[in-house]
Amino acid sequence: MSKTIKIKSFLYIITVLVVMVVAHSSEAKSLKKGEVYRSWDGKYVIEVVSENEVEMMREGGITEGSIIPAQYTFKNSKLRIVFTVLGTKMVEYYELTHEGLKDTDGNVLYSKSAFAEAKQKEREGQLYVKSKKSEFRLVSYVKDQDSQRVIPIEIGKRYKVPGSGYTVTVKDYYPDAEIQQEPINVSNEPKNPAVYVQLLDSDNVIAEGWLLANDRNFYNDSKHDLKVEYLWVDNEEDYERLAKTGGKNTKPKLDITIEGKNIFKSVSIEEGKSFSIDGTDYKVEIKEFALDYAKRTTPLKEQTLGNPAVRVEISGPQGVDTLWTFSMYPDYWDKAHKAKYTDIKLSCSVPDDFSIASNSIRIVQNKNGKQTISYLKDKKLISITDWEINKKYDIDYVGLQLEILKYFPSYSSRREMVKKSDNIENPAIFVEIEGAKGKVSDWVLSNSSPKWYPDKNFAILYERYSTEVKD
Repeated sequence: MSKTIKIKSFLYIITVLVVMVVAHSSEAKSLKKGEVYRSWDGKYVIEVVSENEVEMMREGGITEGSIIPAQYTFKNSKLRIVFTVLGTKMVEYYELTHEGLKDTDGNVLYSKSAFAEAKQKEREGQLYVKSKKSEFRLVSYVKDQDSQRVIPIEIGKRYKVPGSGYTVTVKDYYPDAEIQQEPINVSNEPKNPAVYVQLLDSDNVIAEGWLLANDRNFYNDSKHDLKVEYLWVDNEEDYERLAKTGGKNTKPKLDITIEGKNIFKSVSIEEGKSFSIDGTDYKVEIKEFALDYAKRTTPLKEQTLGNPAVRVEISGPQGVDTLWTFSMYPDYWDKAHKAKYTDIKLSCSVPDDFSIASNSIRIVQNKNGKQTISYLKDKKLISITDWEINKKYDIDYVGLQLEILKYFPSYSSRREMVKKSDNIENPAIFVEIEGAKGKVSDWVLSNSSPKWYPDKNFAILYERYSTEVKD
């Protein structure tokens, strides 16, 4: 009898242990919706938006200023986050701790409660946050092989990237650096015309910078509902047209592809617009448009171009489906959500110079010496004035002034990487890449955009946070 009791007790203990293990393994299958994890300096934030989705924001690097939608799962008790950057799938792993999330380099992202508690302790003098030496790494990427490798950072050592014809050599290193650029004029021939412009409010400068006729030739001021643009023309006809007429504003586009039927439709984006797709039973209505998805609740005129997105409603045989499509991440919604109509592929595009401003200033020049400032209200010409350097001009209805301080016929810039200090804050490396097109060398600043070799098949990235390319 006692032997039977012992066996039953033993089985009961085993059962309890199994239940406890199962319960423990299941309790970390999802993060709490609405939880926010952030680095101590606030430059990296992960917000949980659903049981399998997060949104990531990181200052610096490829994704500077953008909200990156991502999916997450758990693998061997570690949080696994999958996201896409420049068409490449990336994976980051985190350990769940009492403070929040800890990445593979030991950096901590604090939960809301842990962050508040740590801040309180800091105020009370109980906590001294010491930044450990940050771990930066140099990553190479070979596009036609879809392969990524970490390159050892050793000054003067040549590193041959395995399986490729590329060699990388780190020539120099600054622990804390910044890029200094000096605008220069390289010719009196109008090869790259540019003007340096200031916007003033009661003699206070509220915005200033270079406008380049052949590059970024515009500035949008959402606060004052104003667009300023600089235009250079070669003939009298174009000059008259641009200086004195409203012209056409290139609109954002929504592209729709029906897979398997060779059907494509492109429409301009206008909220409330609805249309049918010939050859199908689908009807589409554009419900919402945002210049920046993260600020979609802000009035459109107050948004600046960030991560454009369109919300559409699709009606078909299976009912109504509502979804977003993102200019920067066109395939995100399909991967993160279960769509009713999987044969419909959406994408949207927004011109860099797109503006819905009611007020427009055009600084126009031609090669014959004509130079005027045109003010347009709702695309109608209000006034036109000849302009001179270092002279202020009132902008009617807006209450601002505009002044052109410099004009360069052939704008260029002298770029220099400067060492700021010996502290590891914003490091930079001087790298030489050798391949089929010869040798190229340049400074690469940490957390900046990838540096591509001239053949556009090989790139290097110098970044703080560790990531891995996965299948």
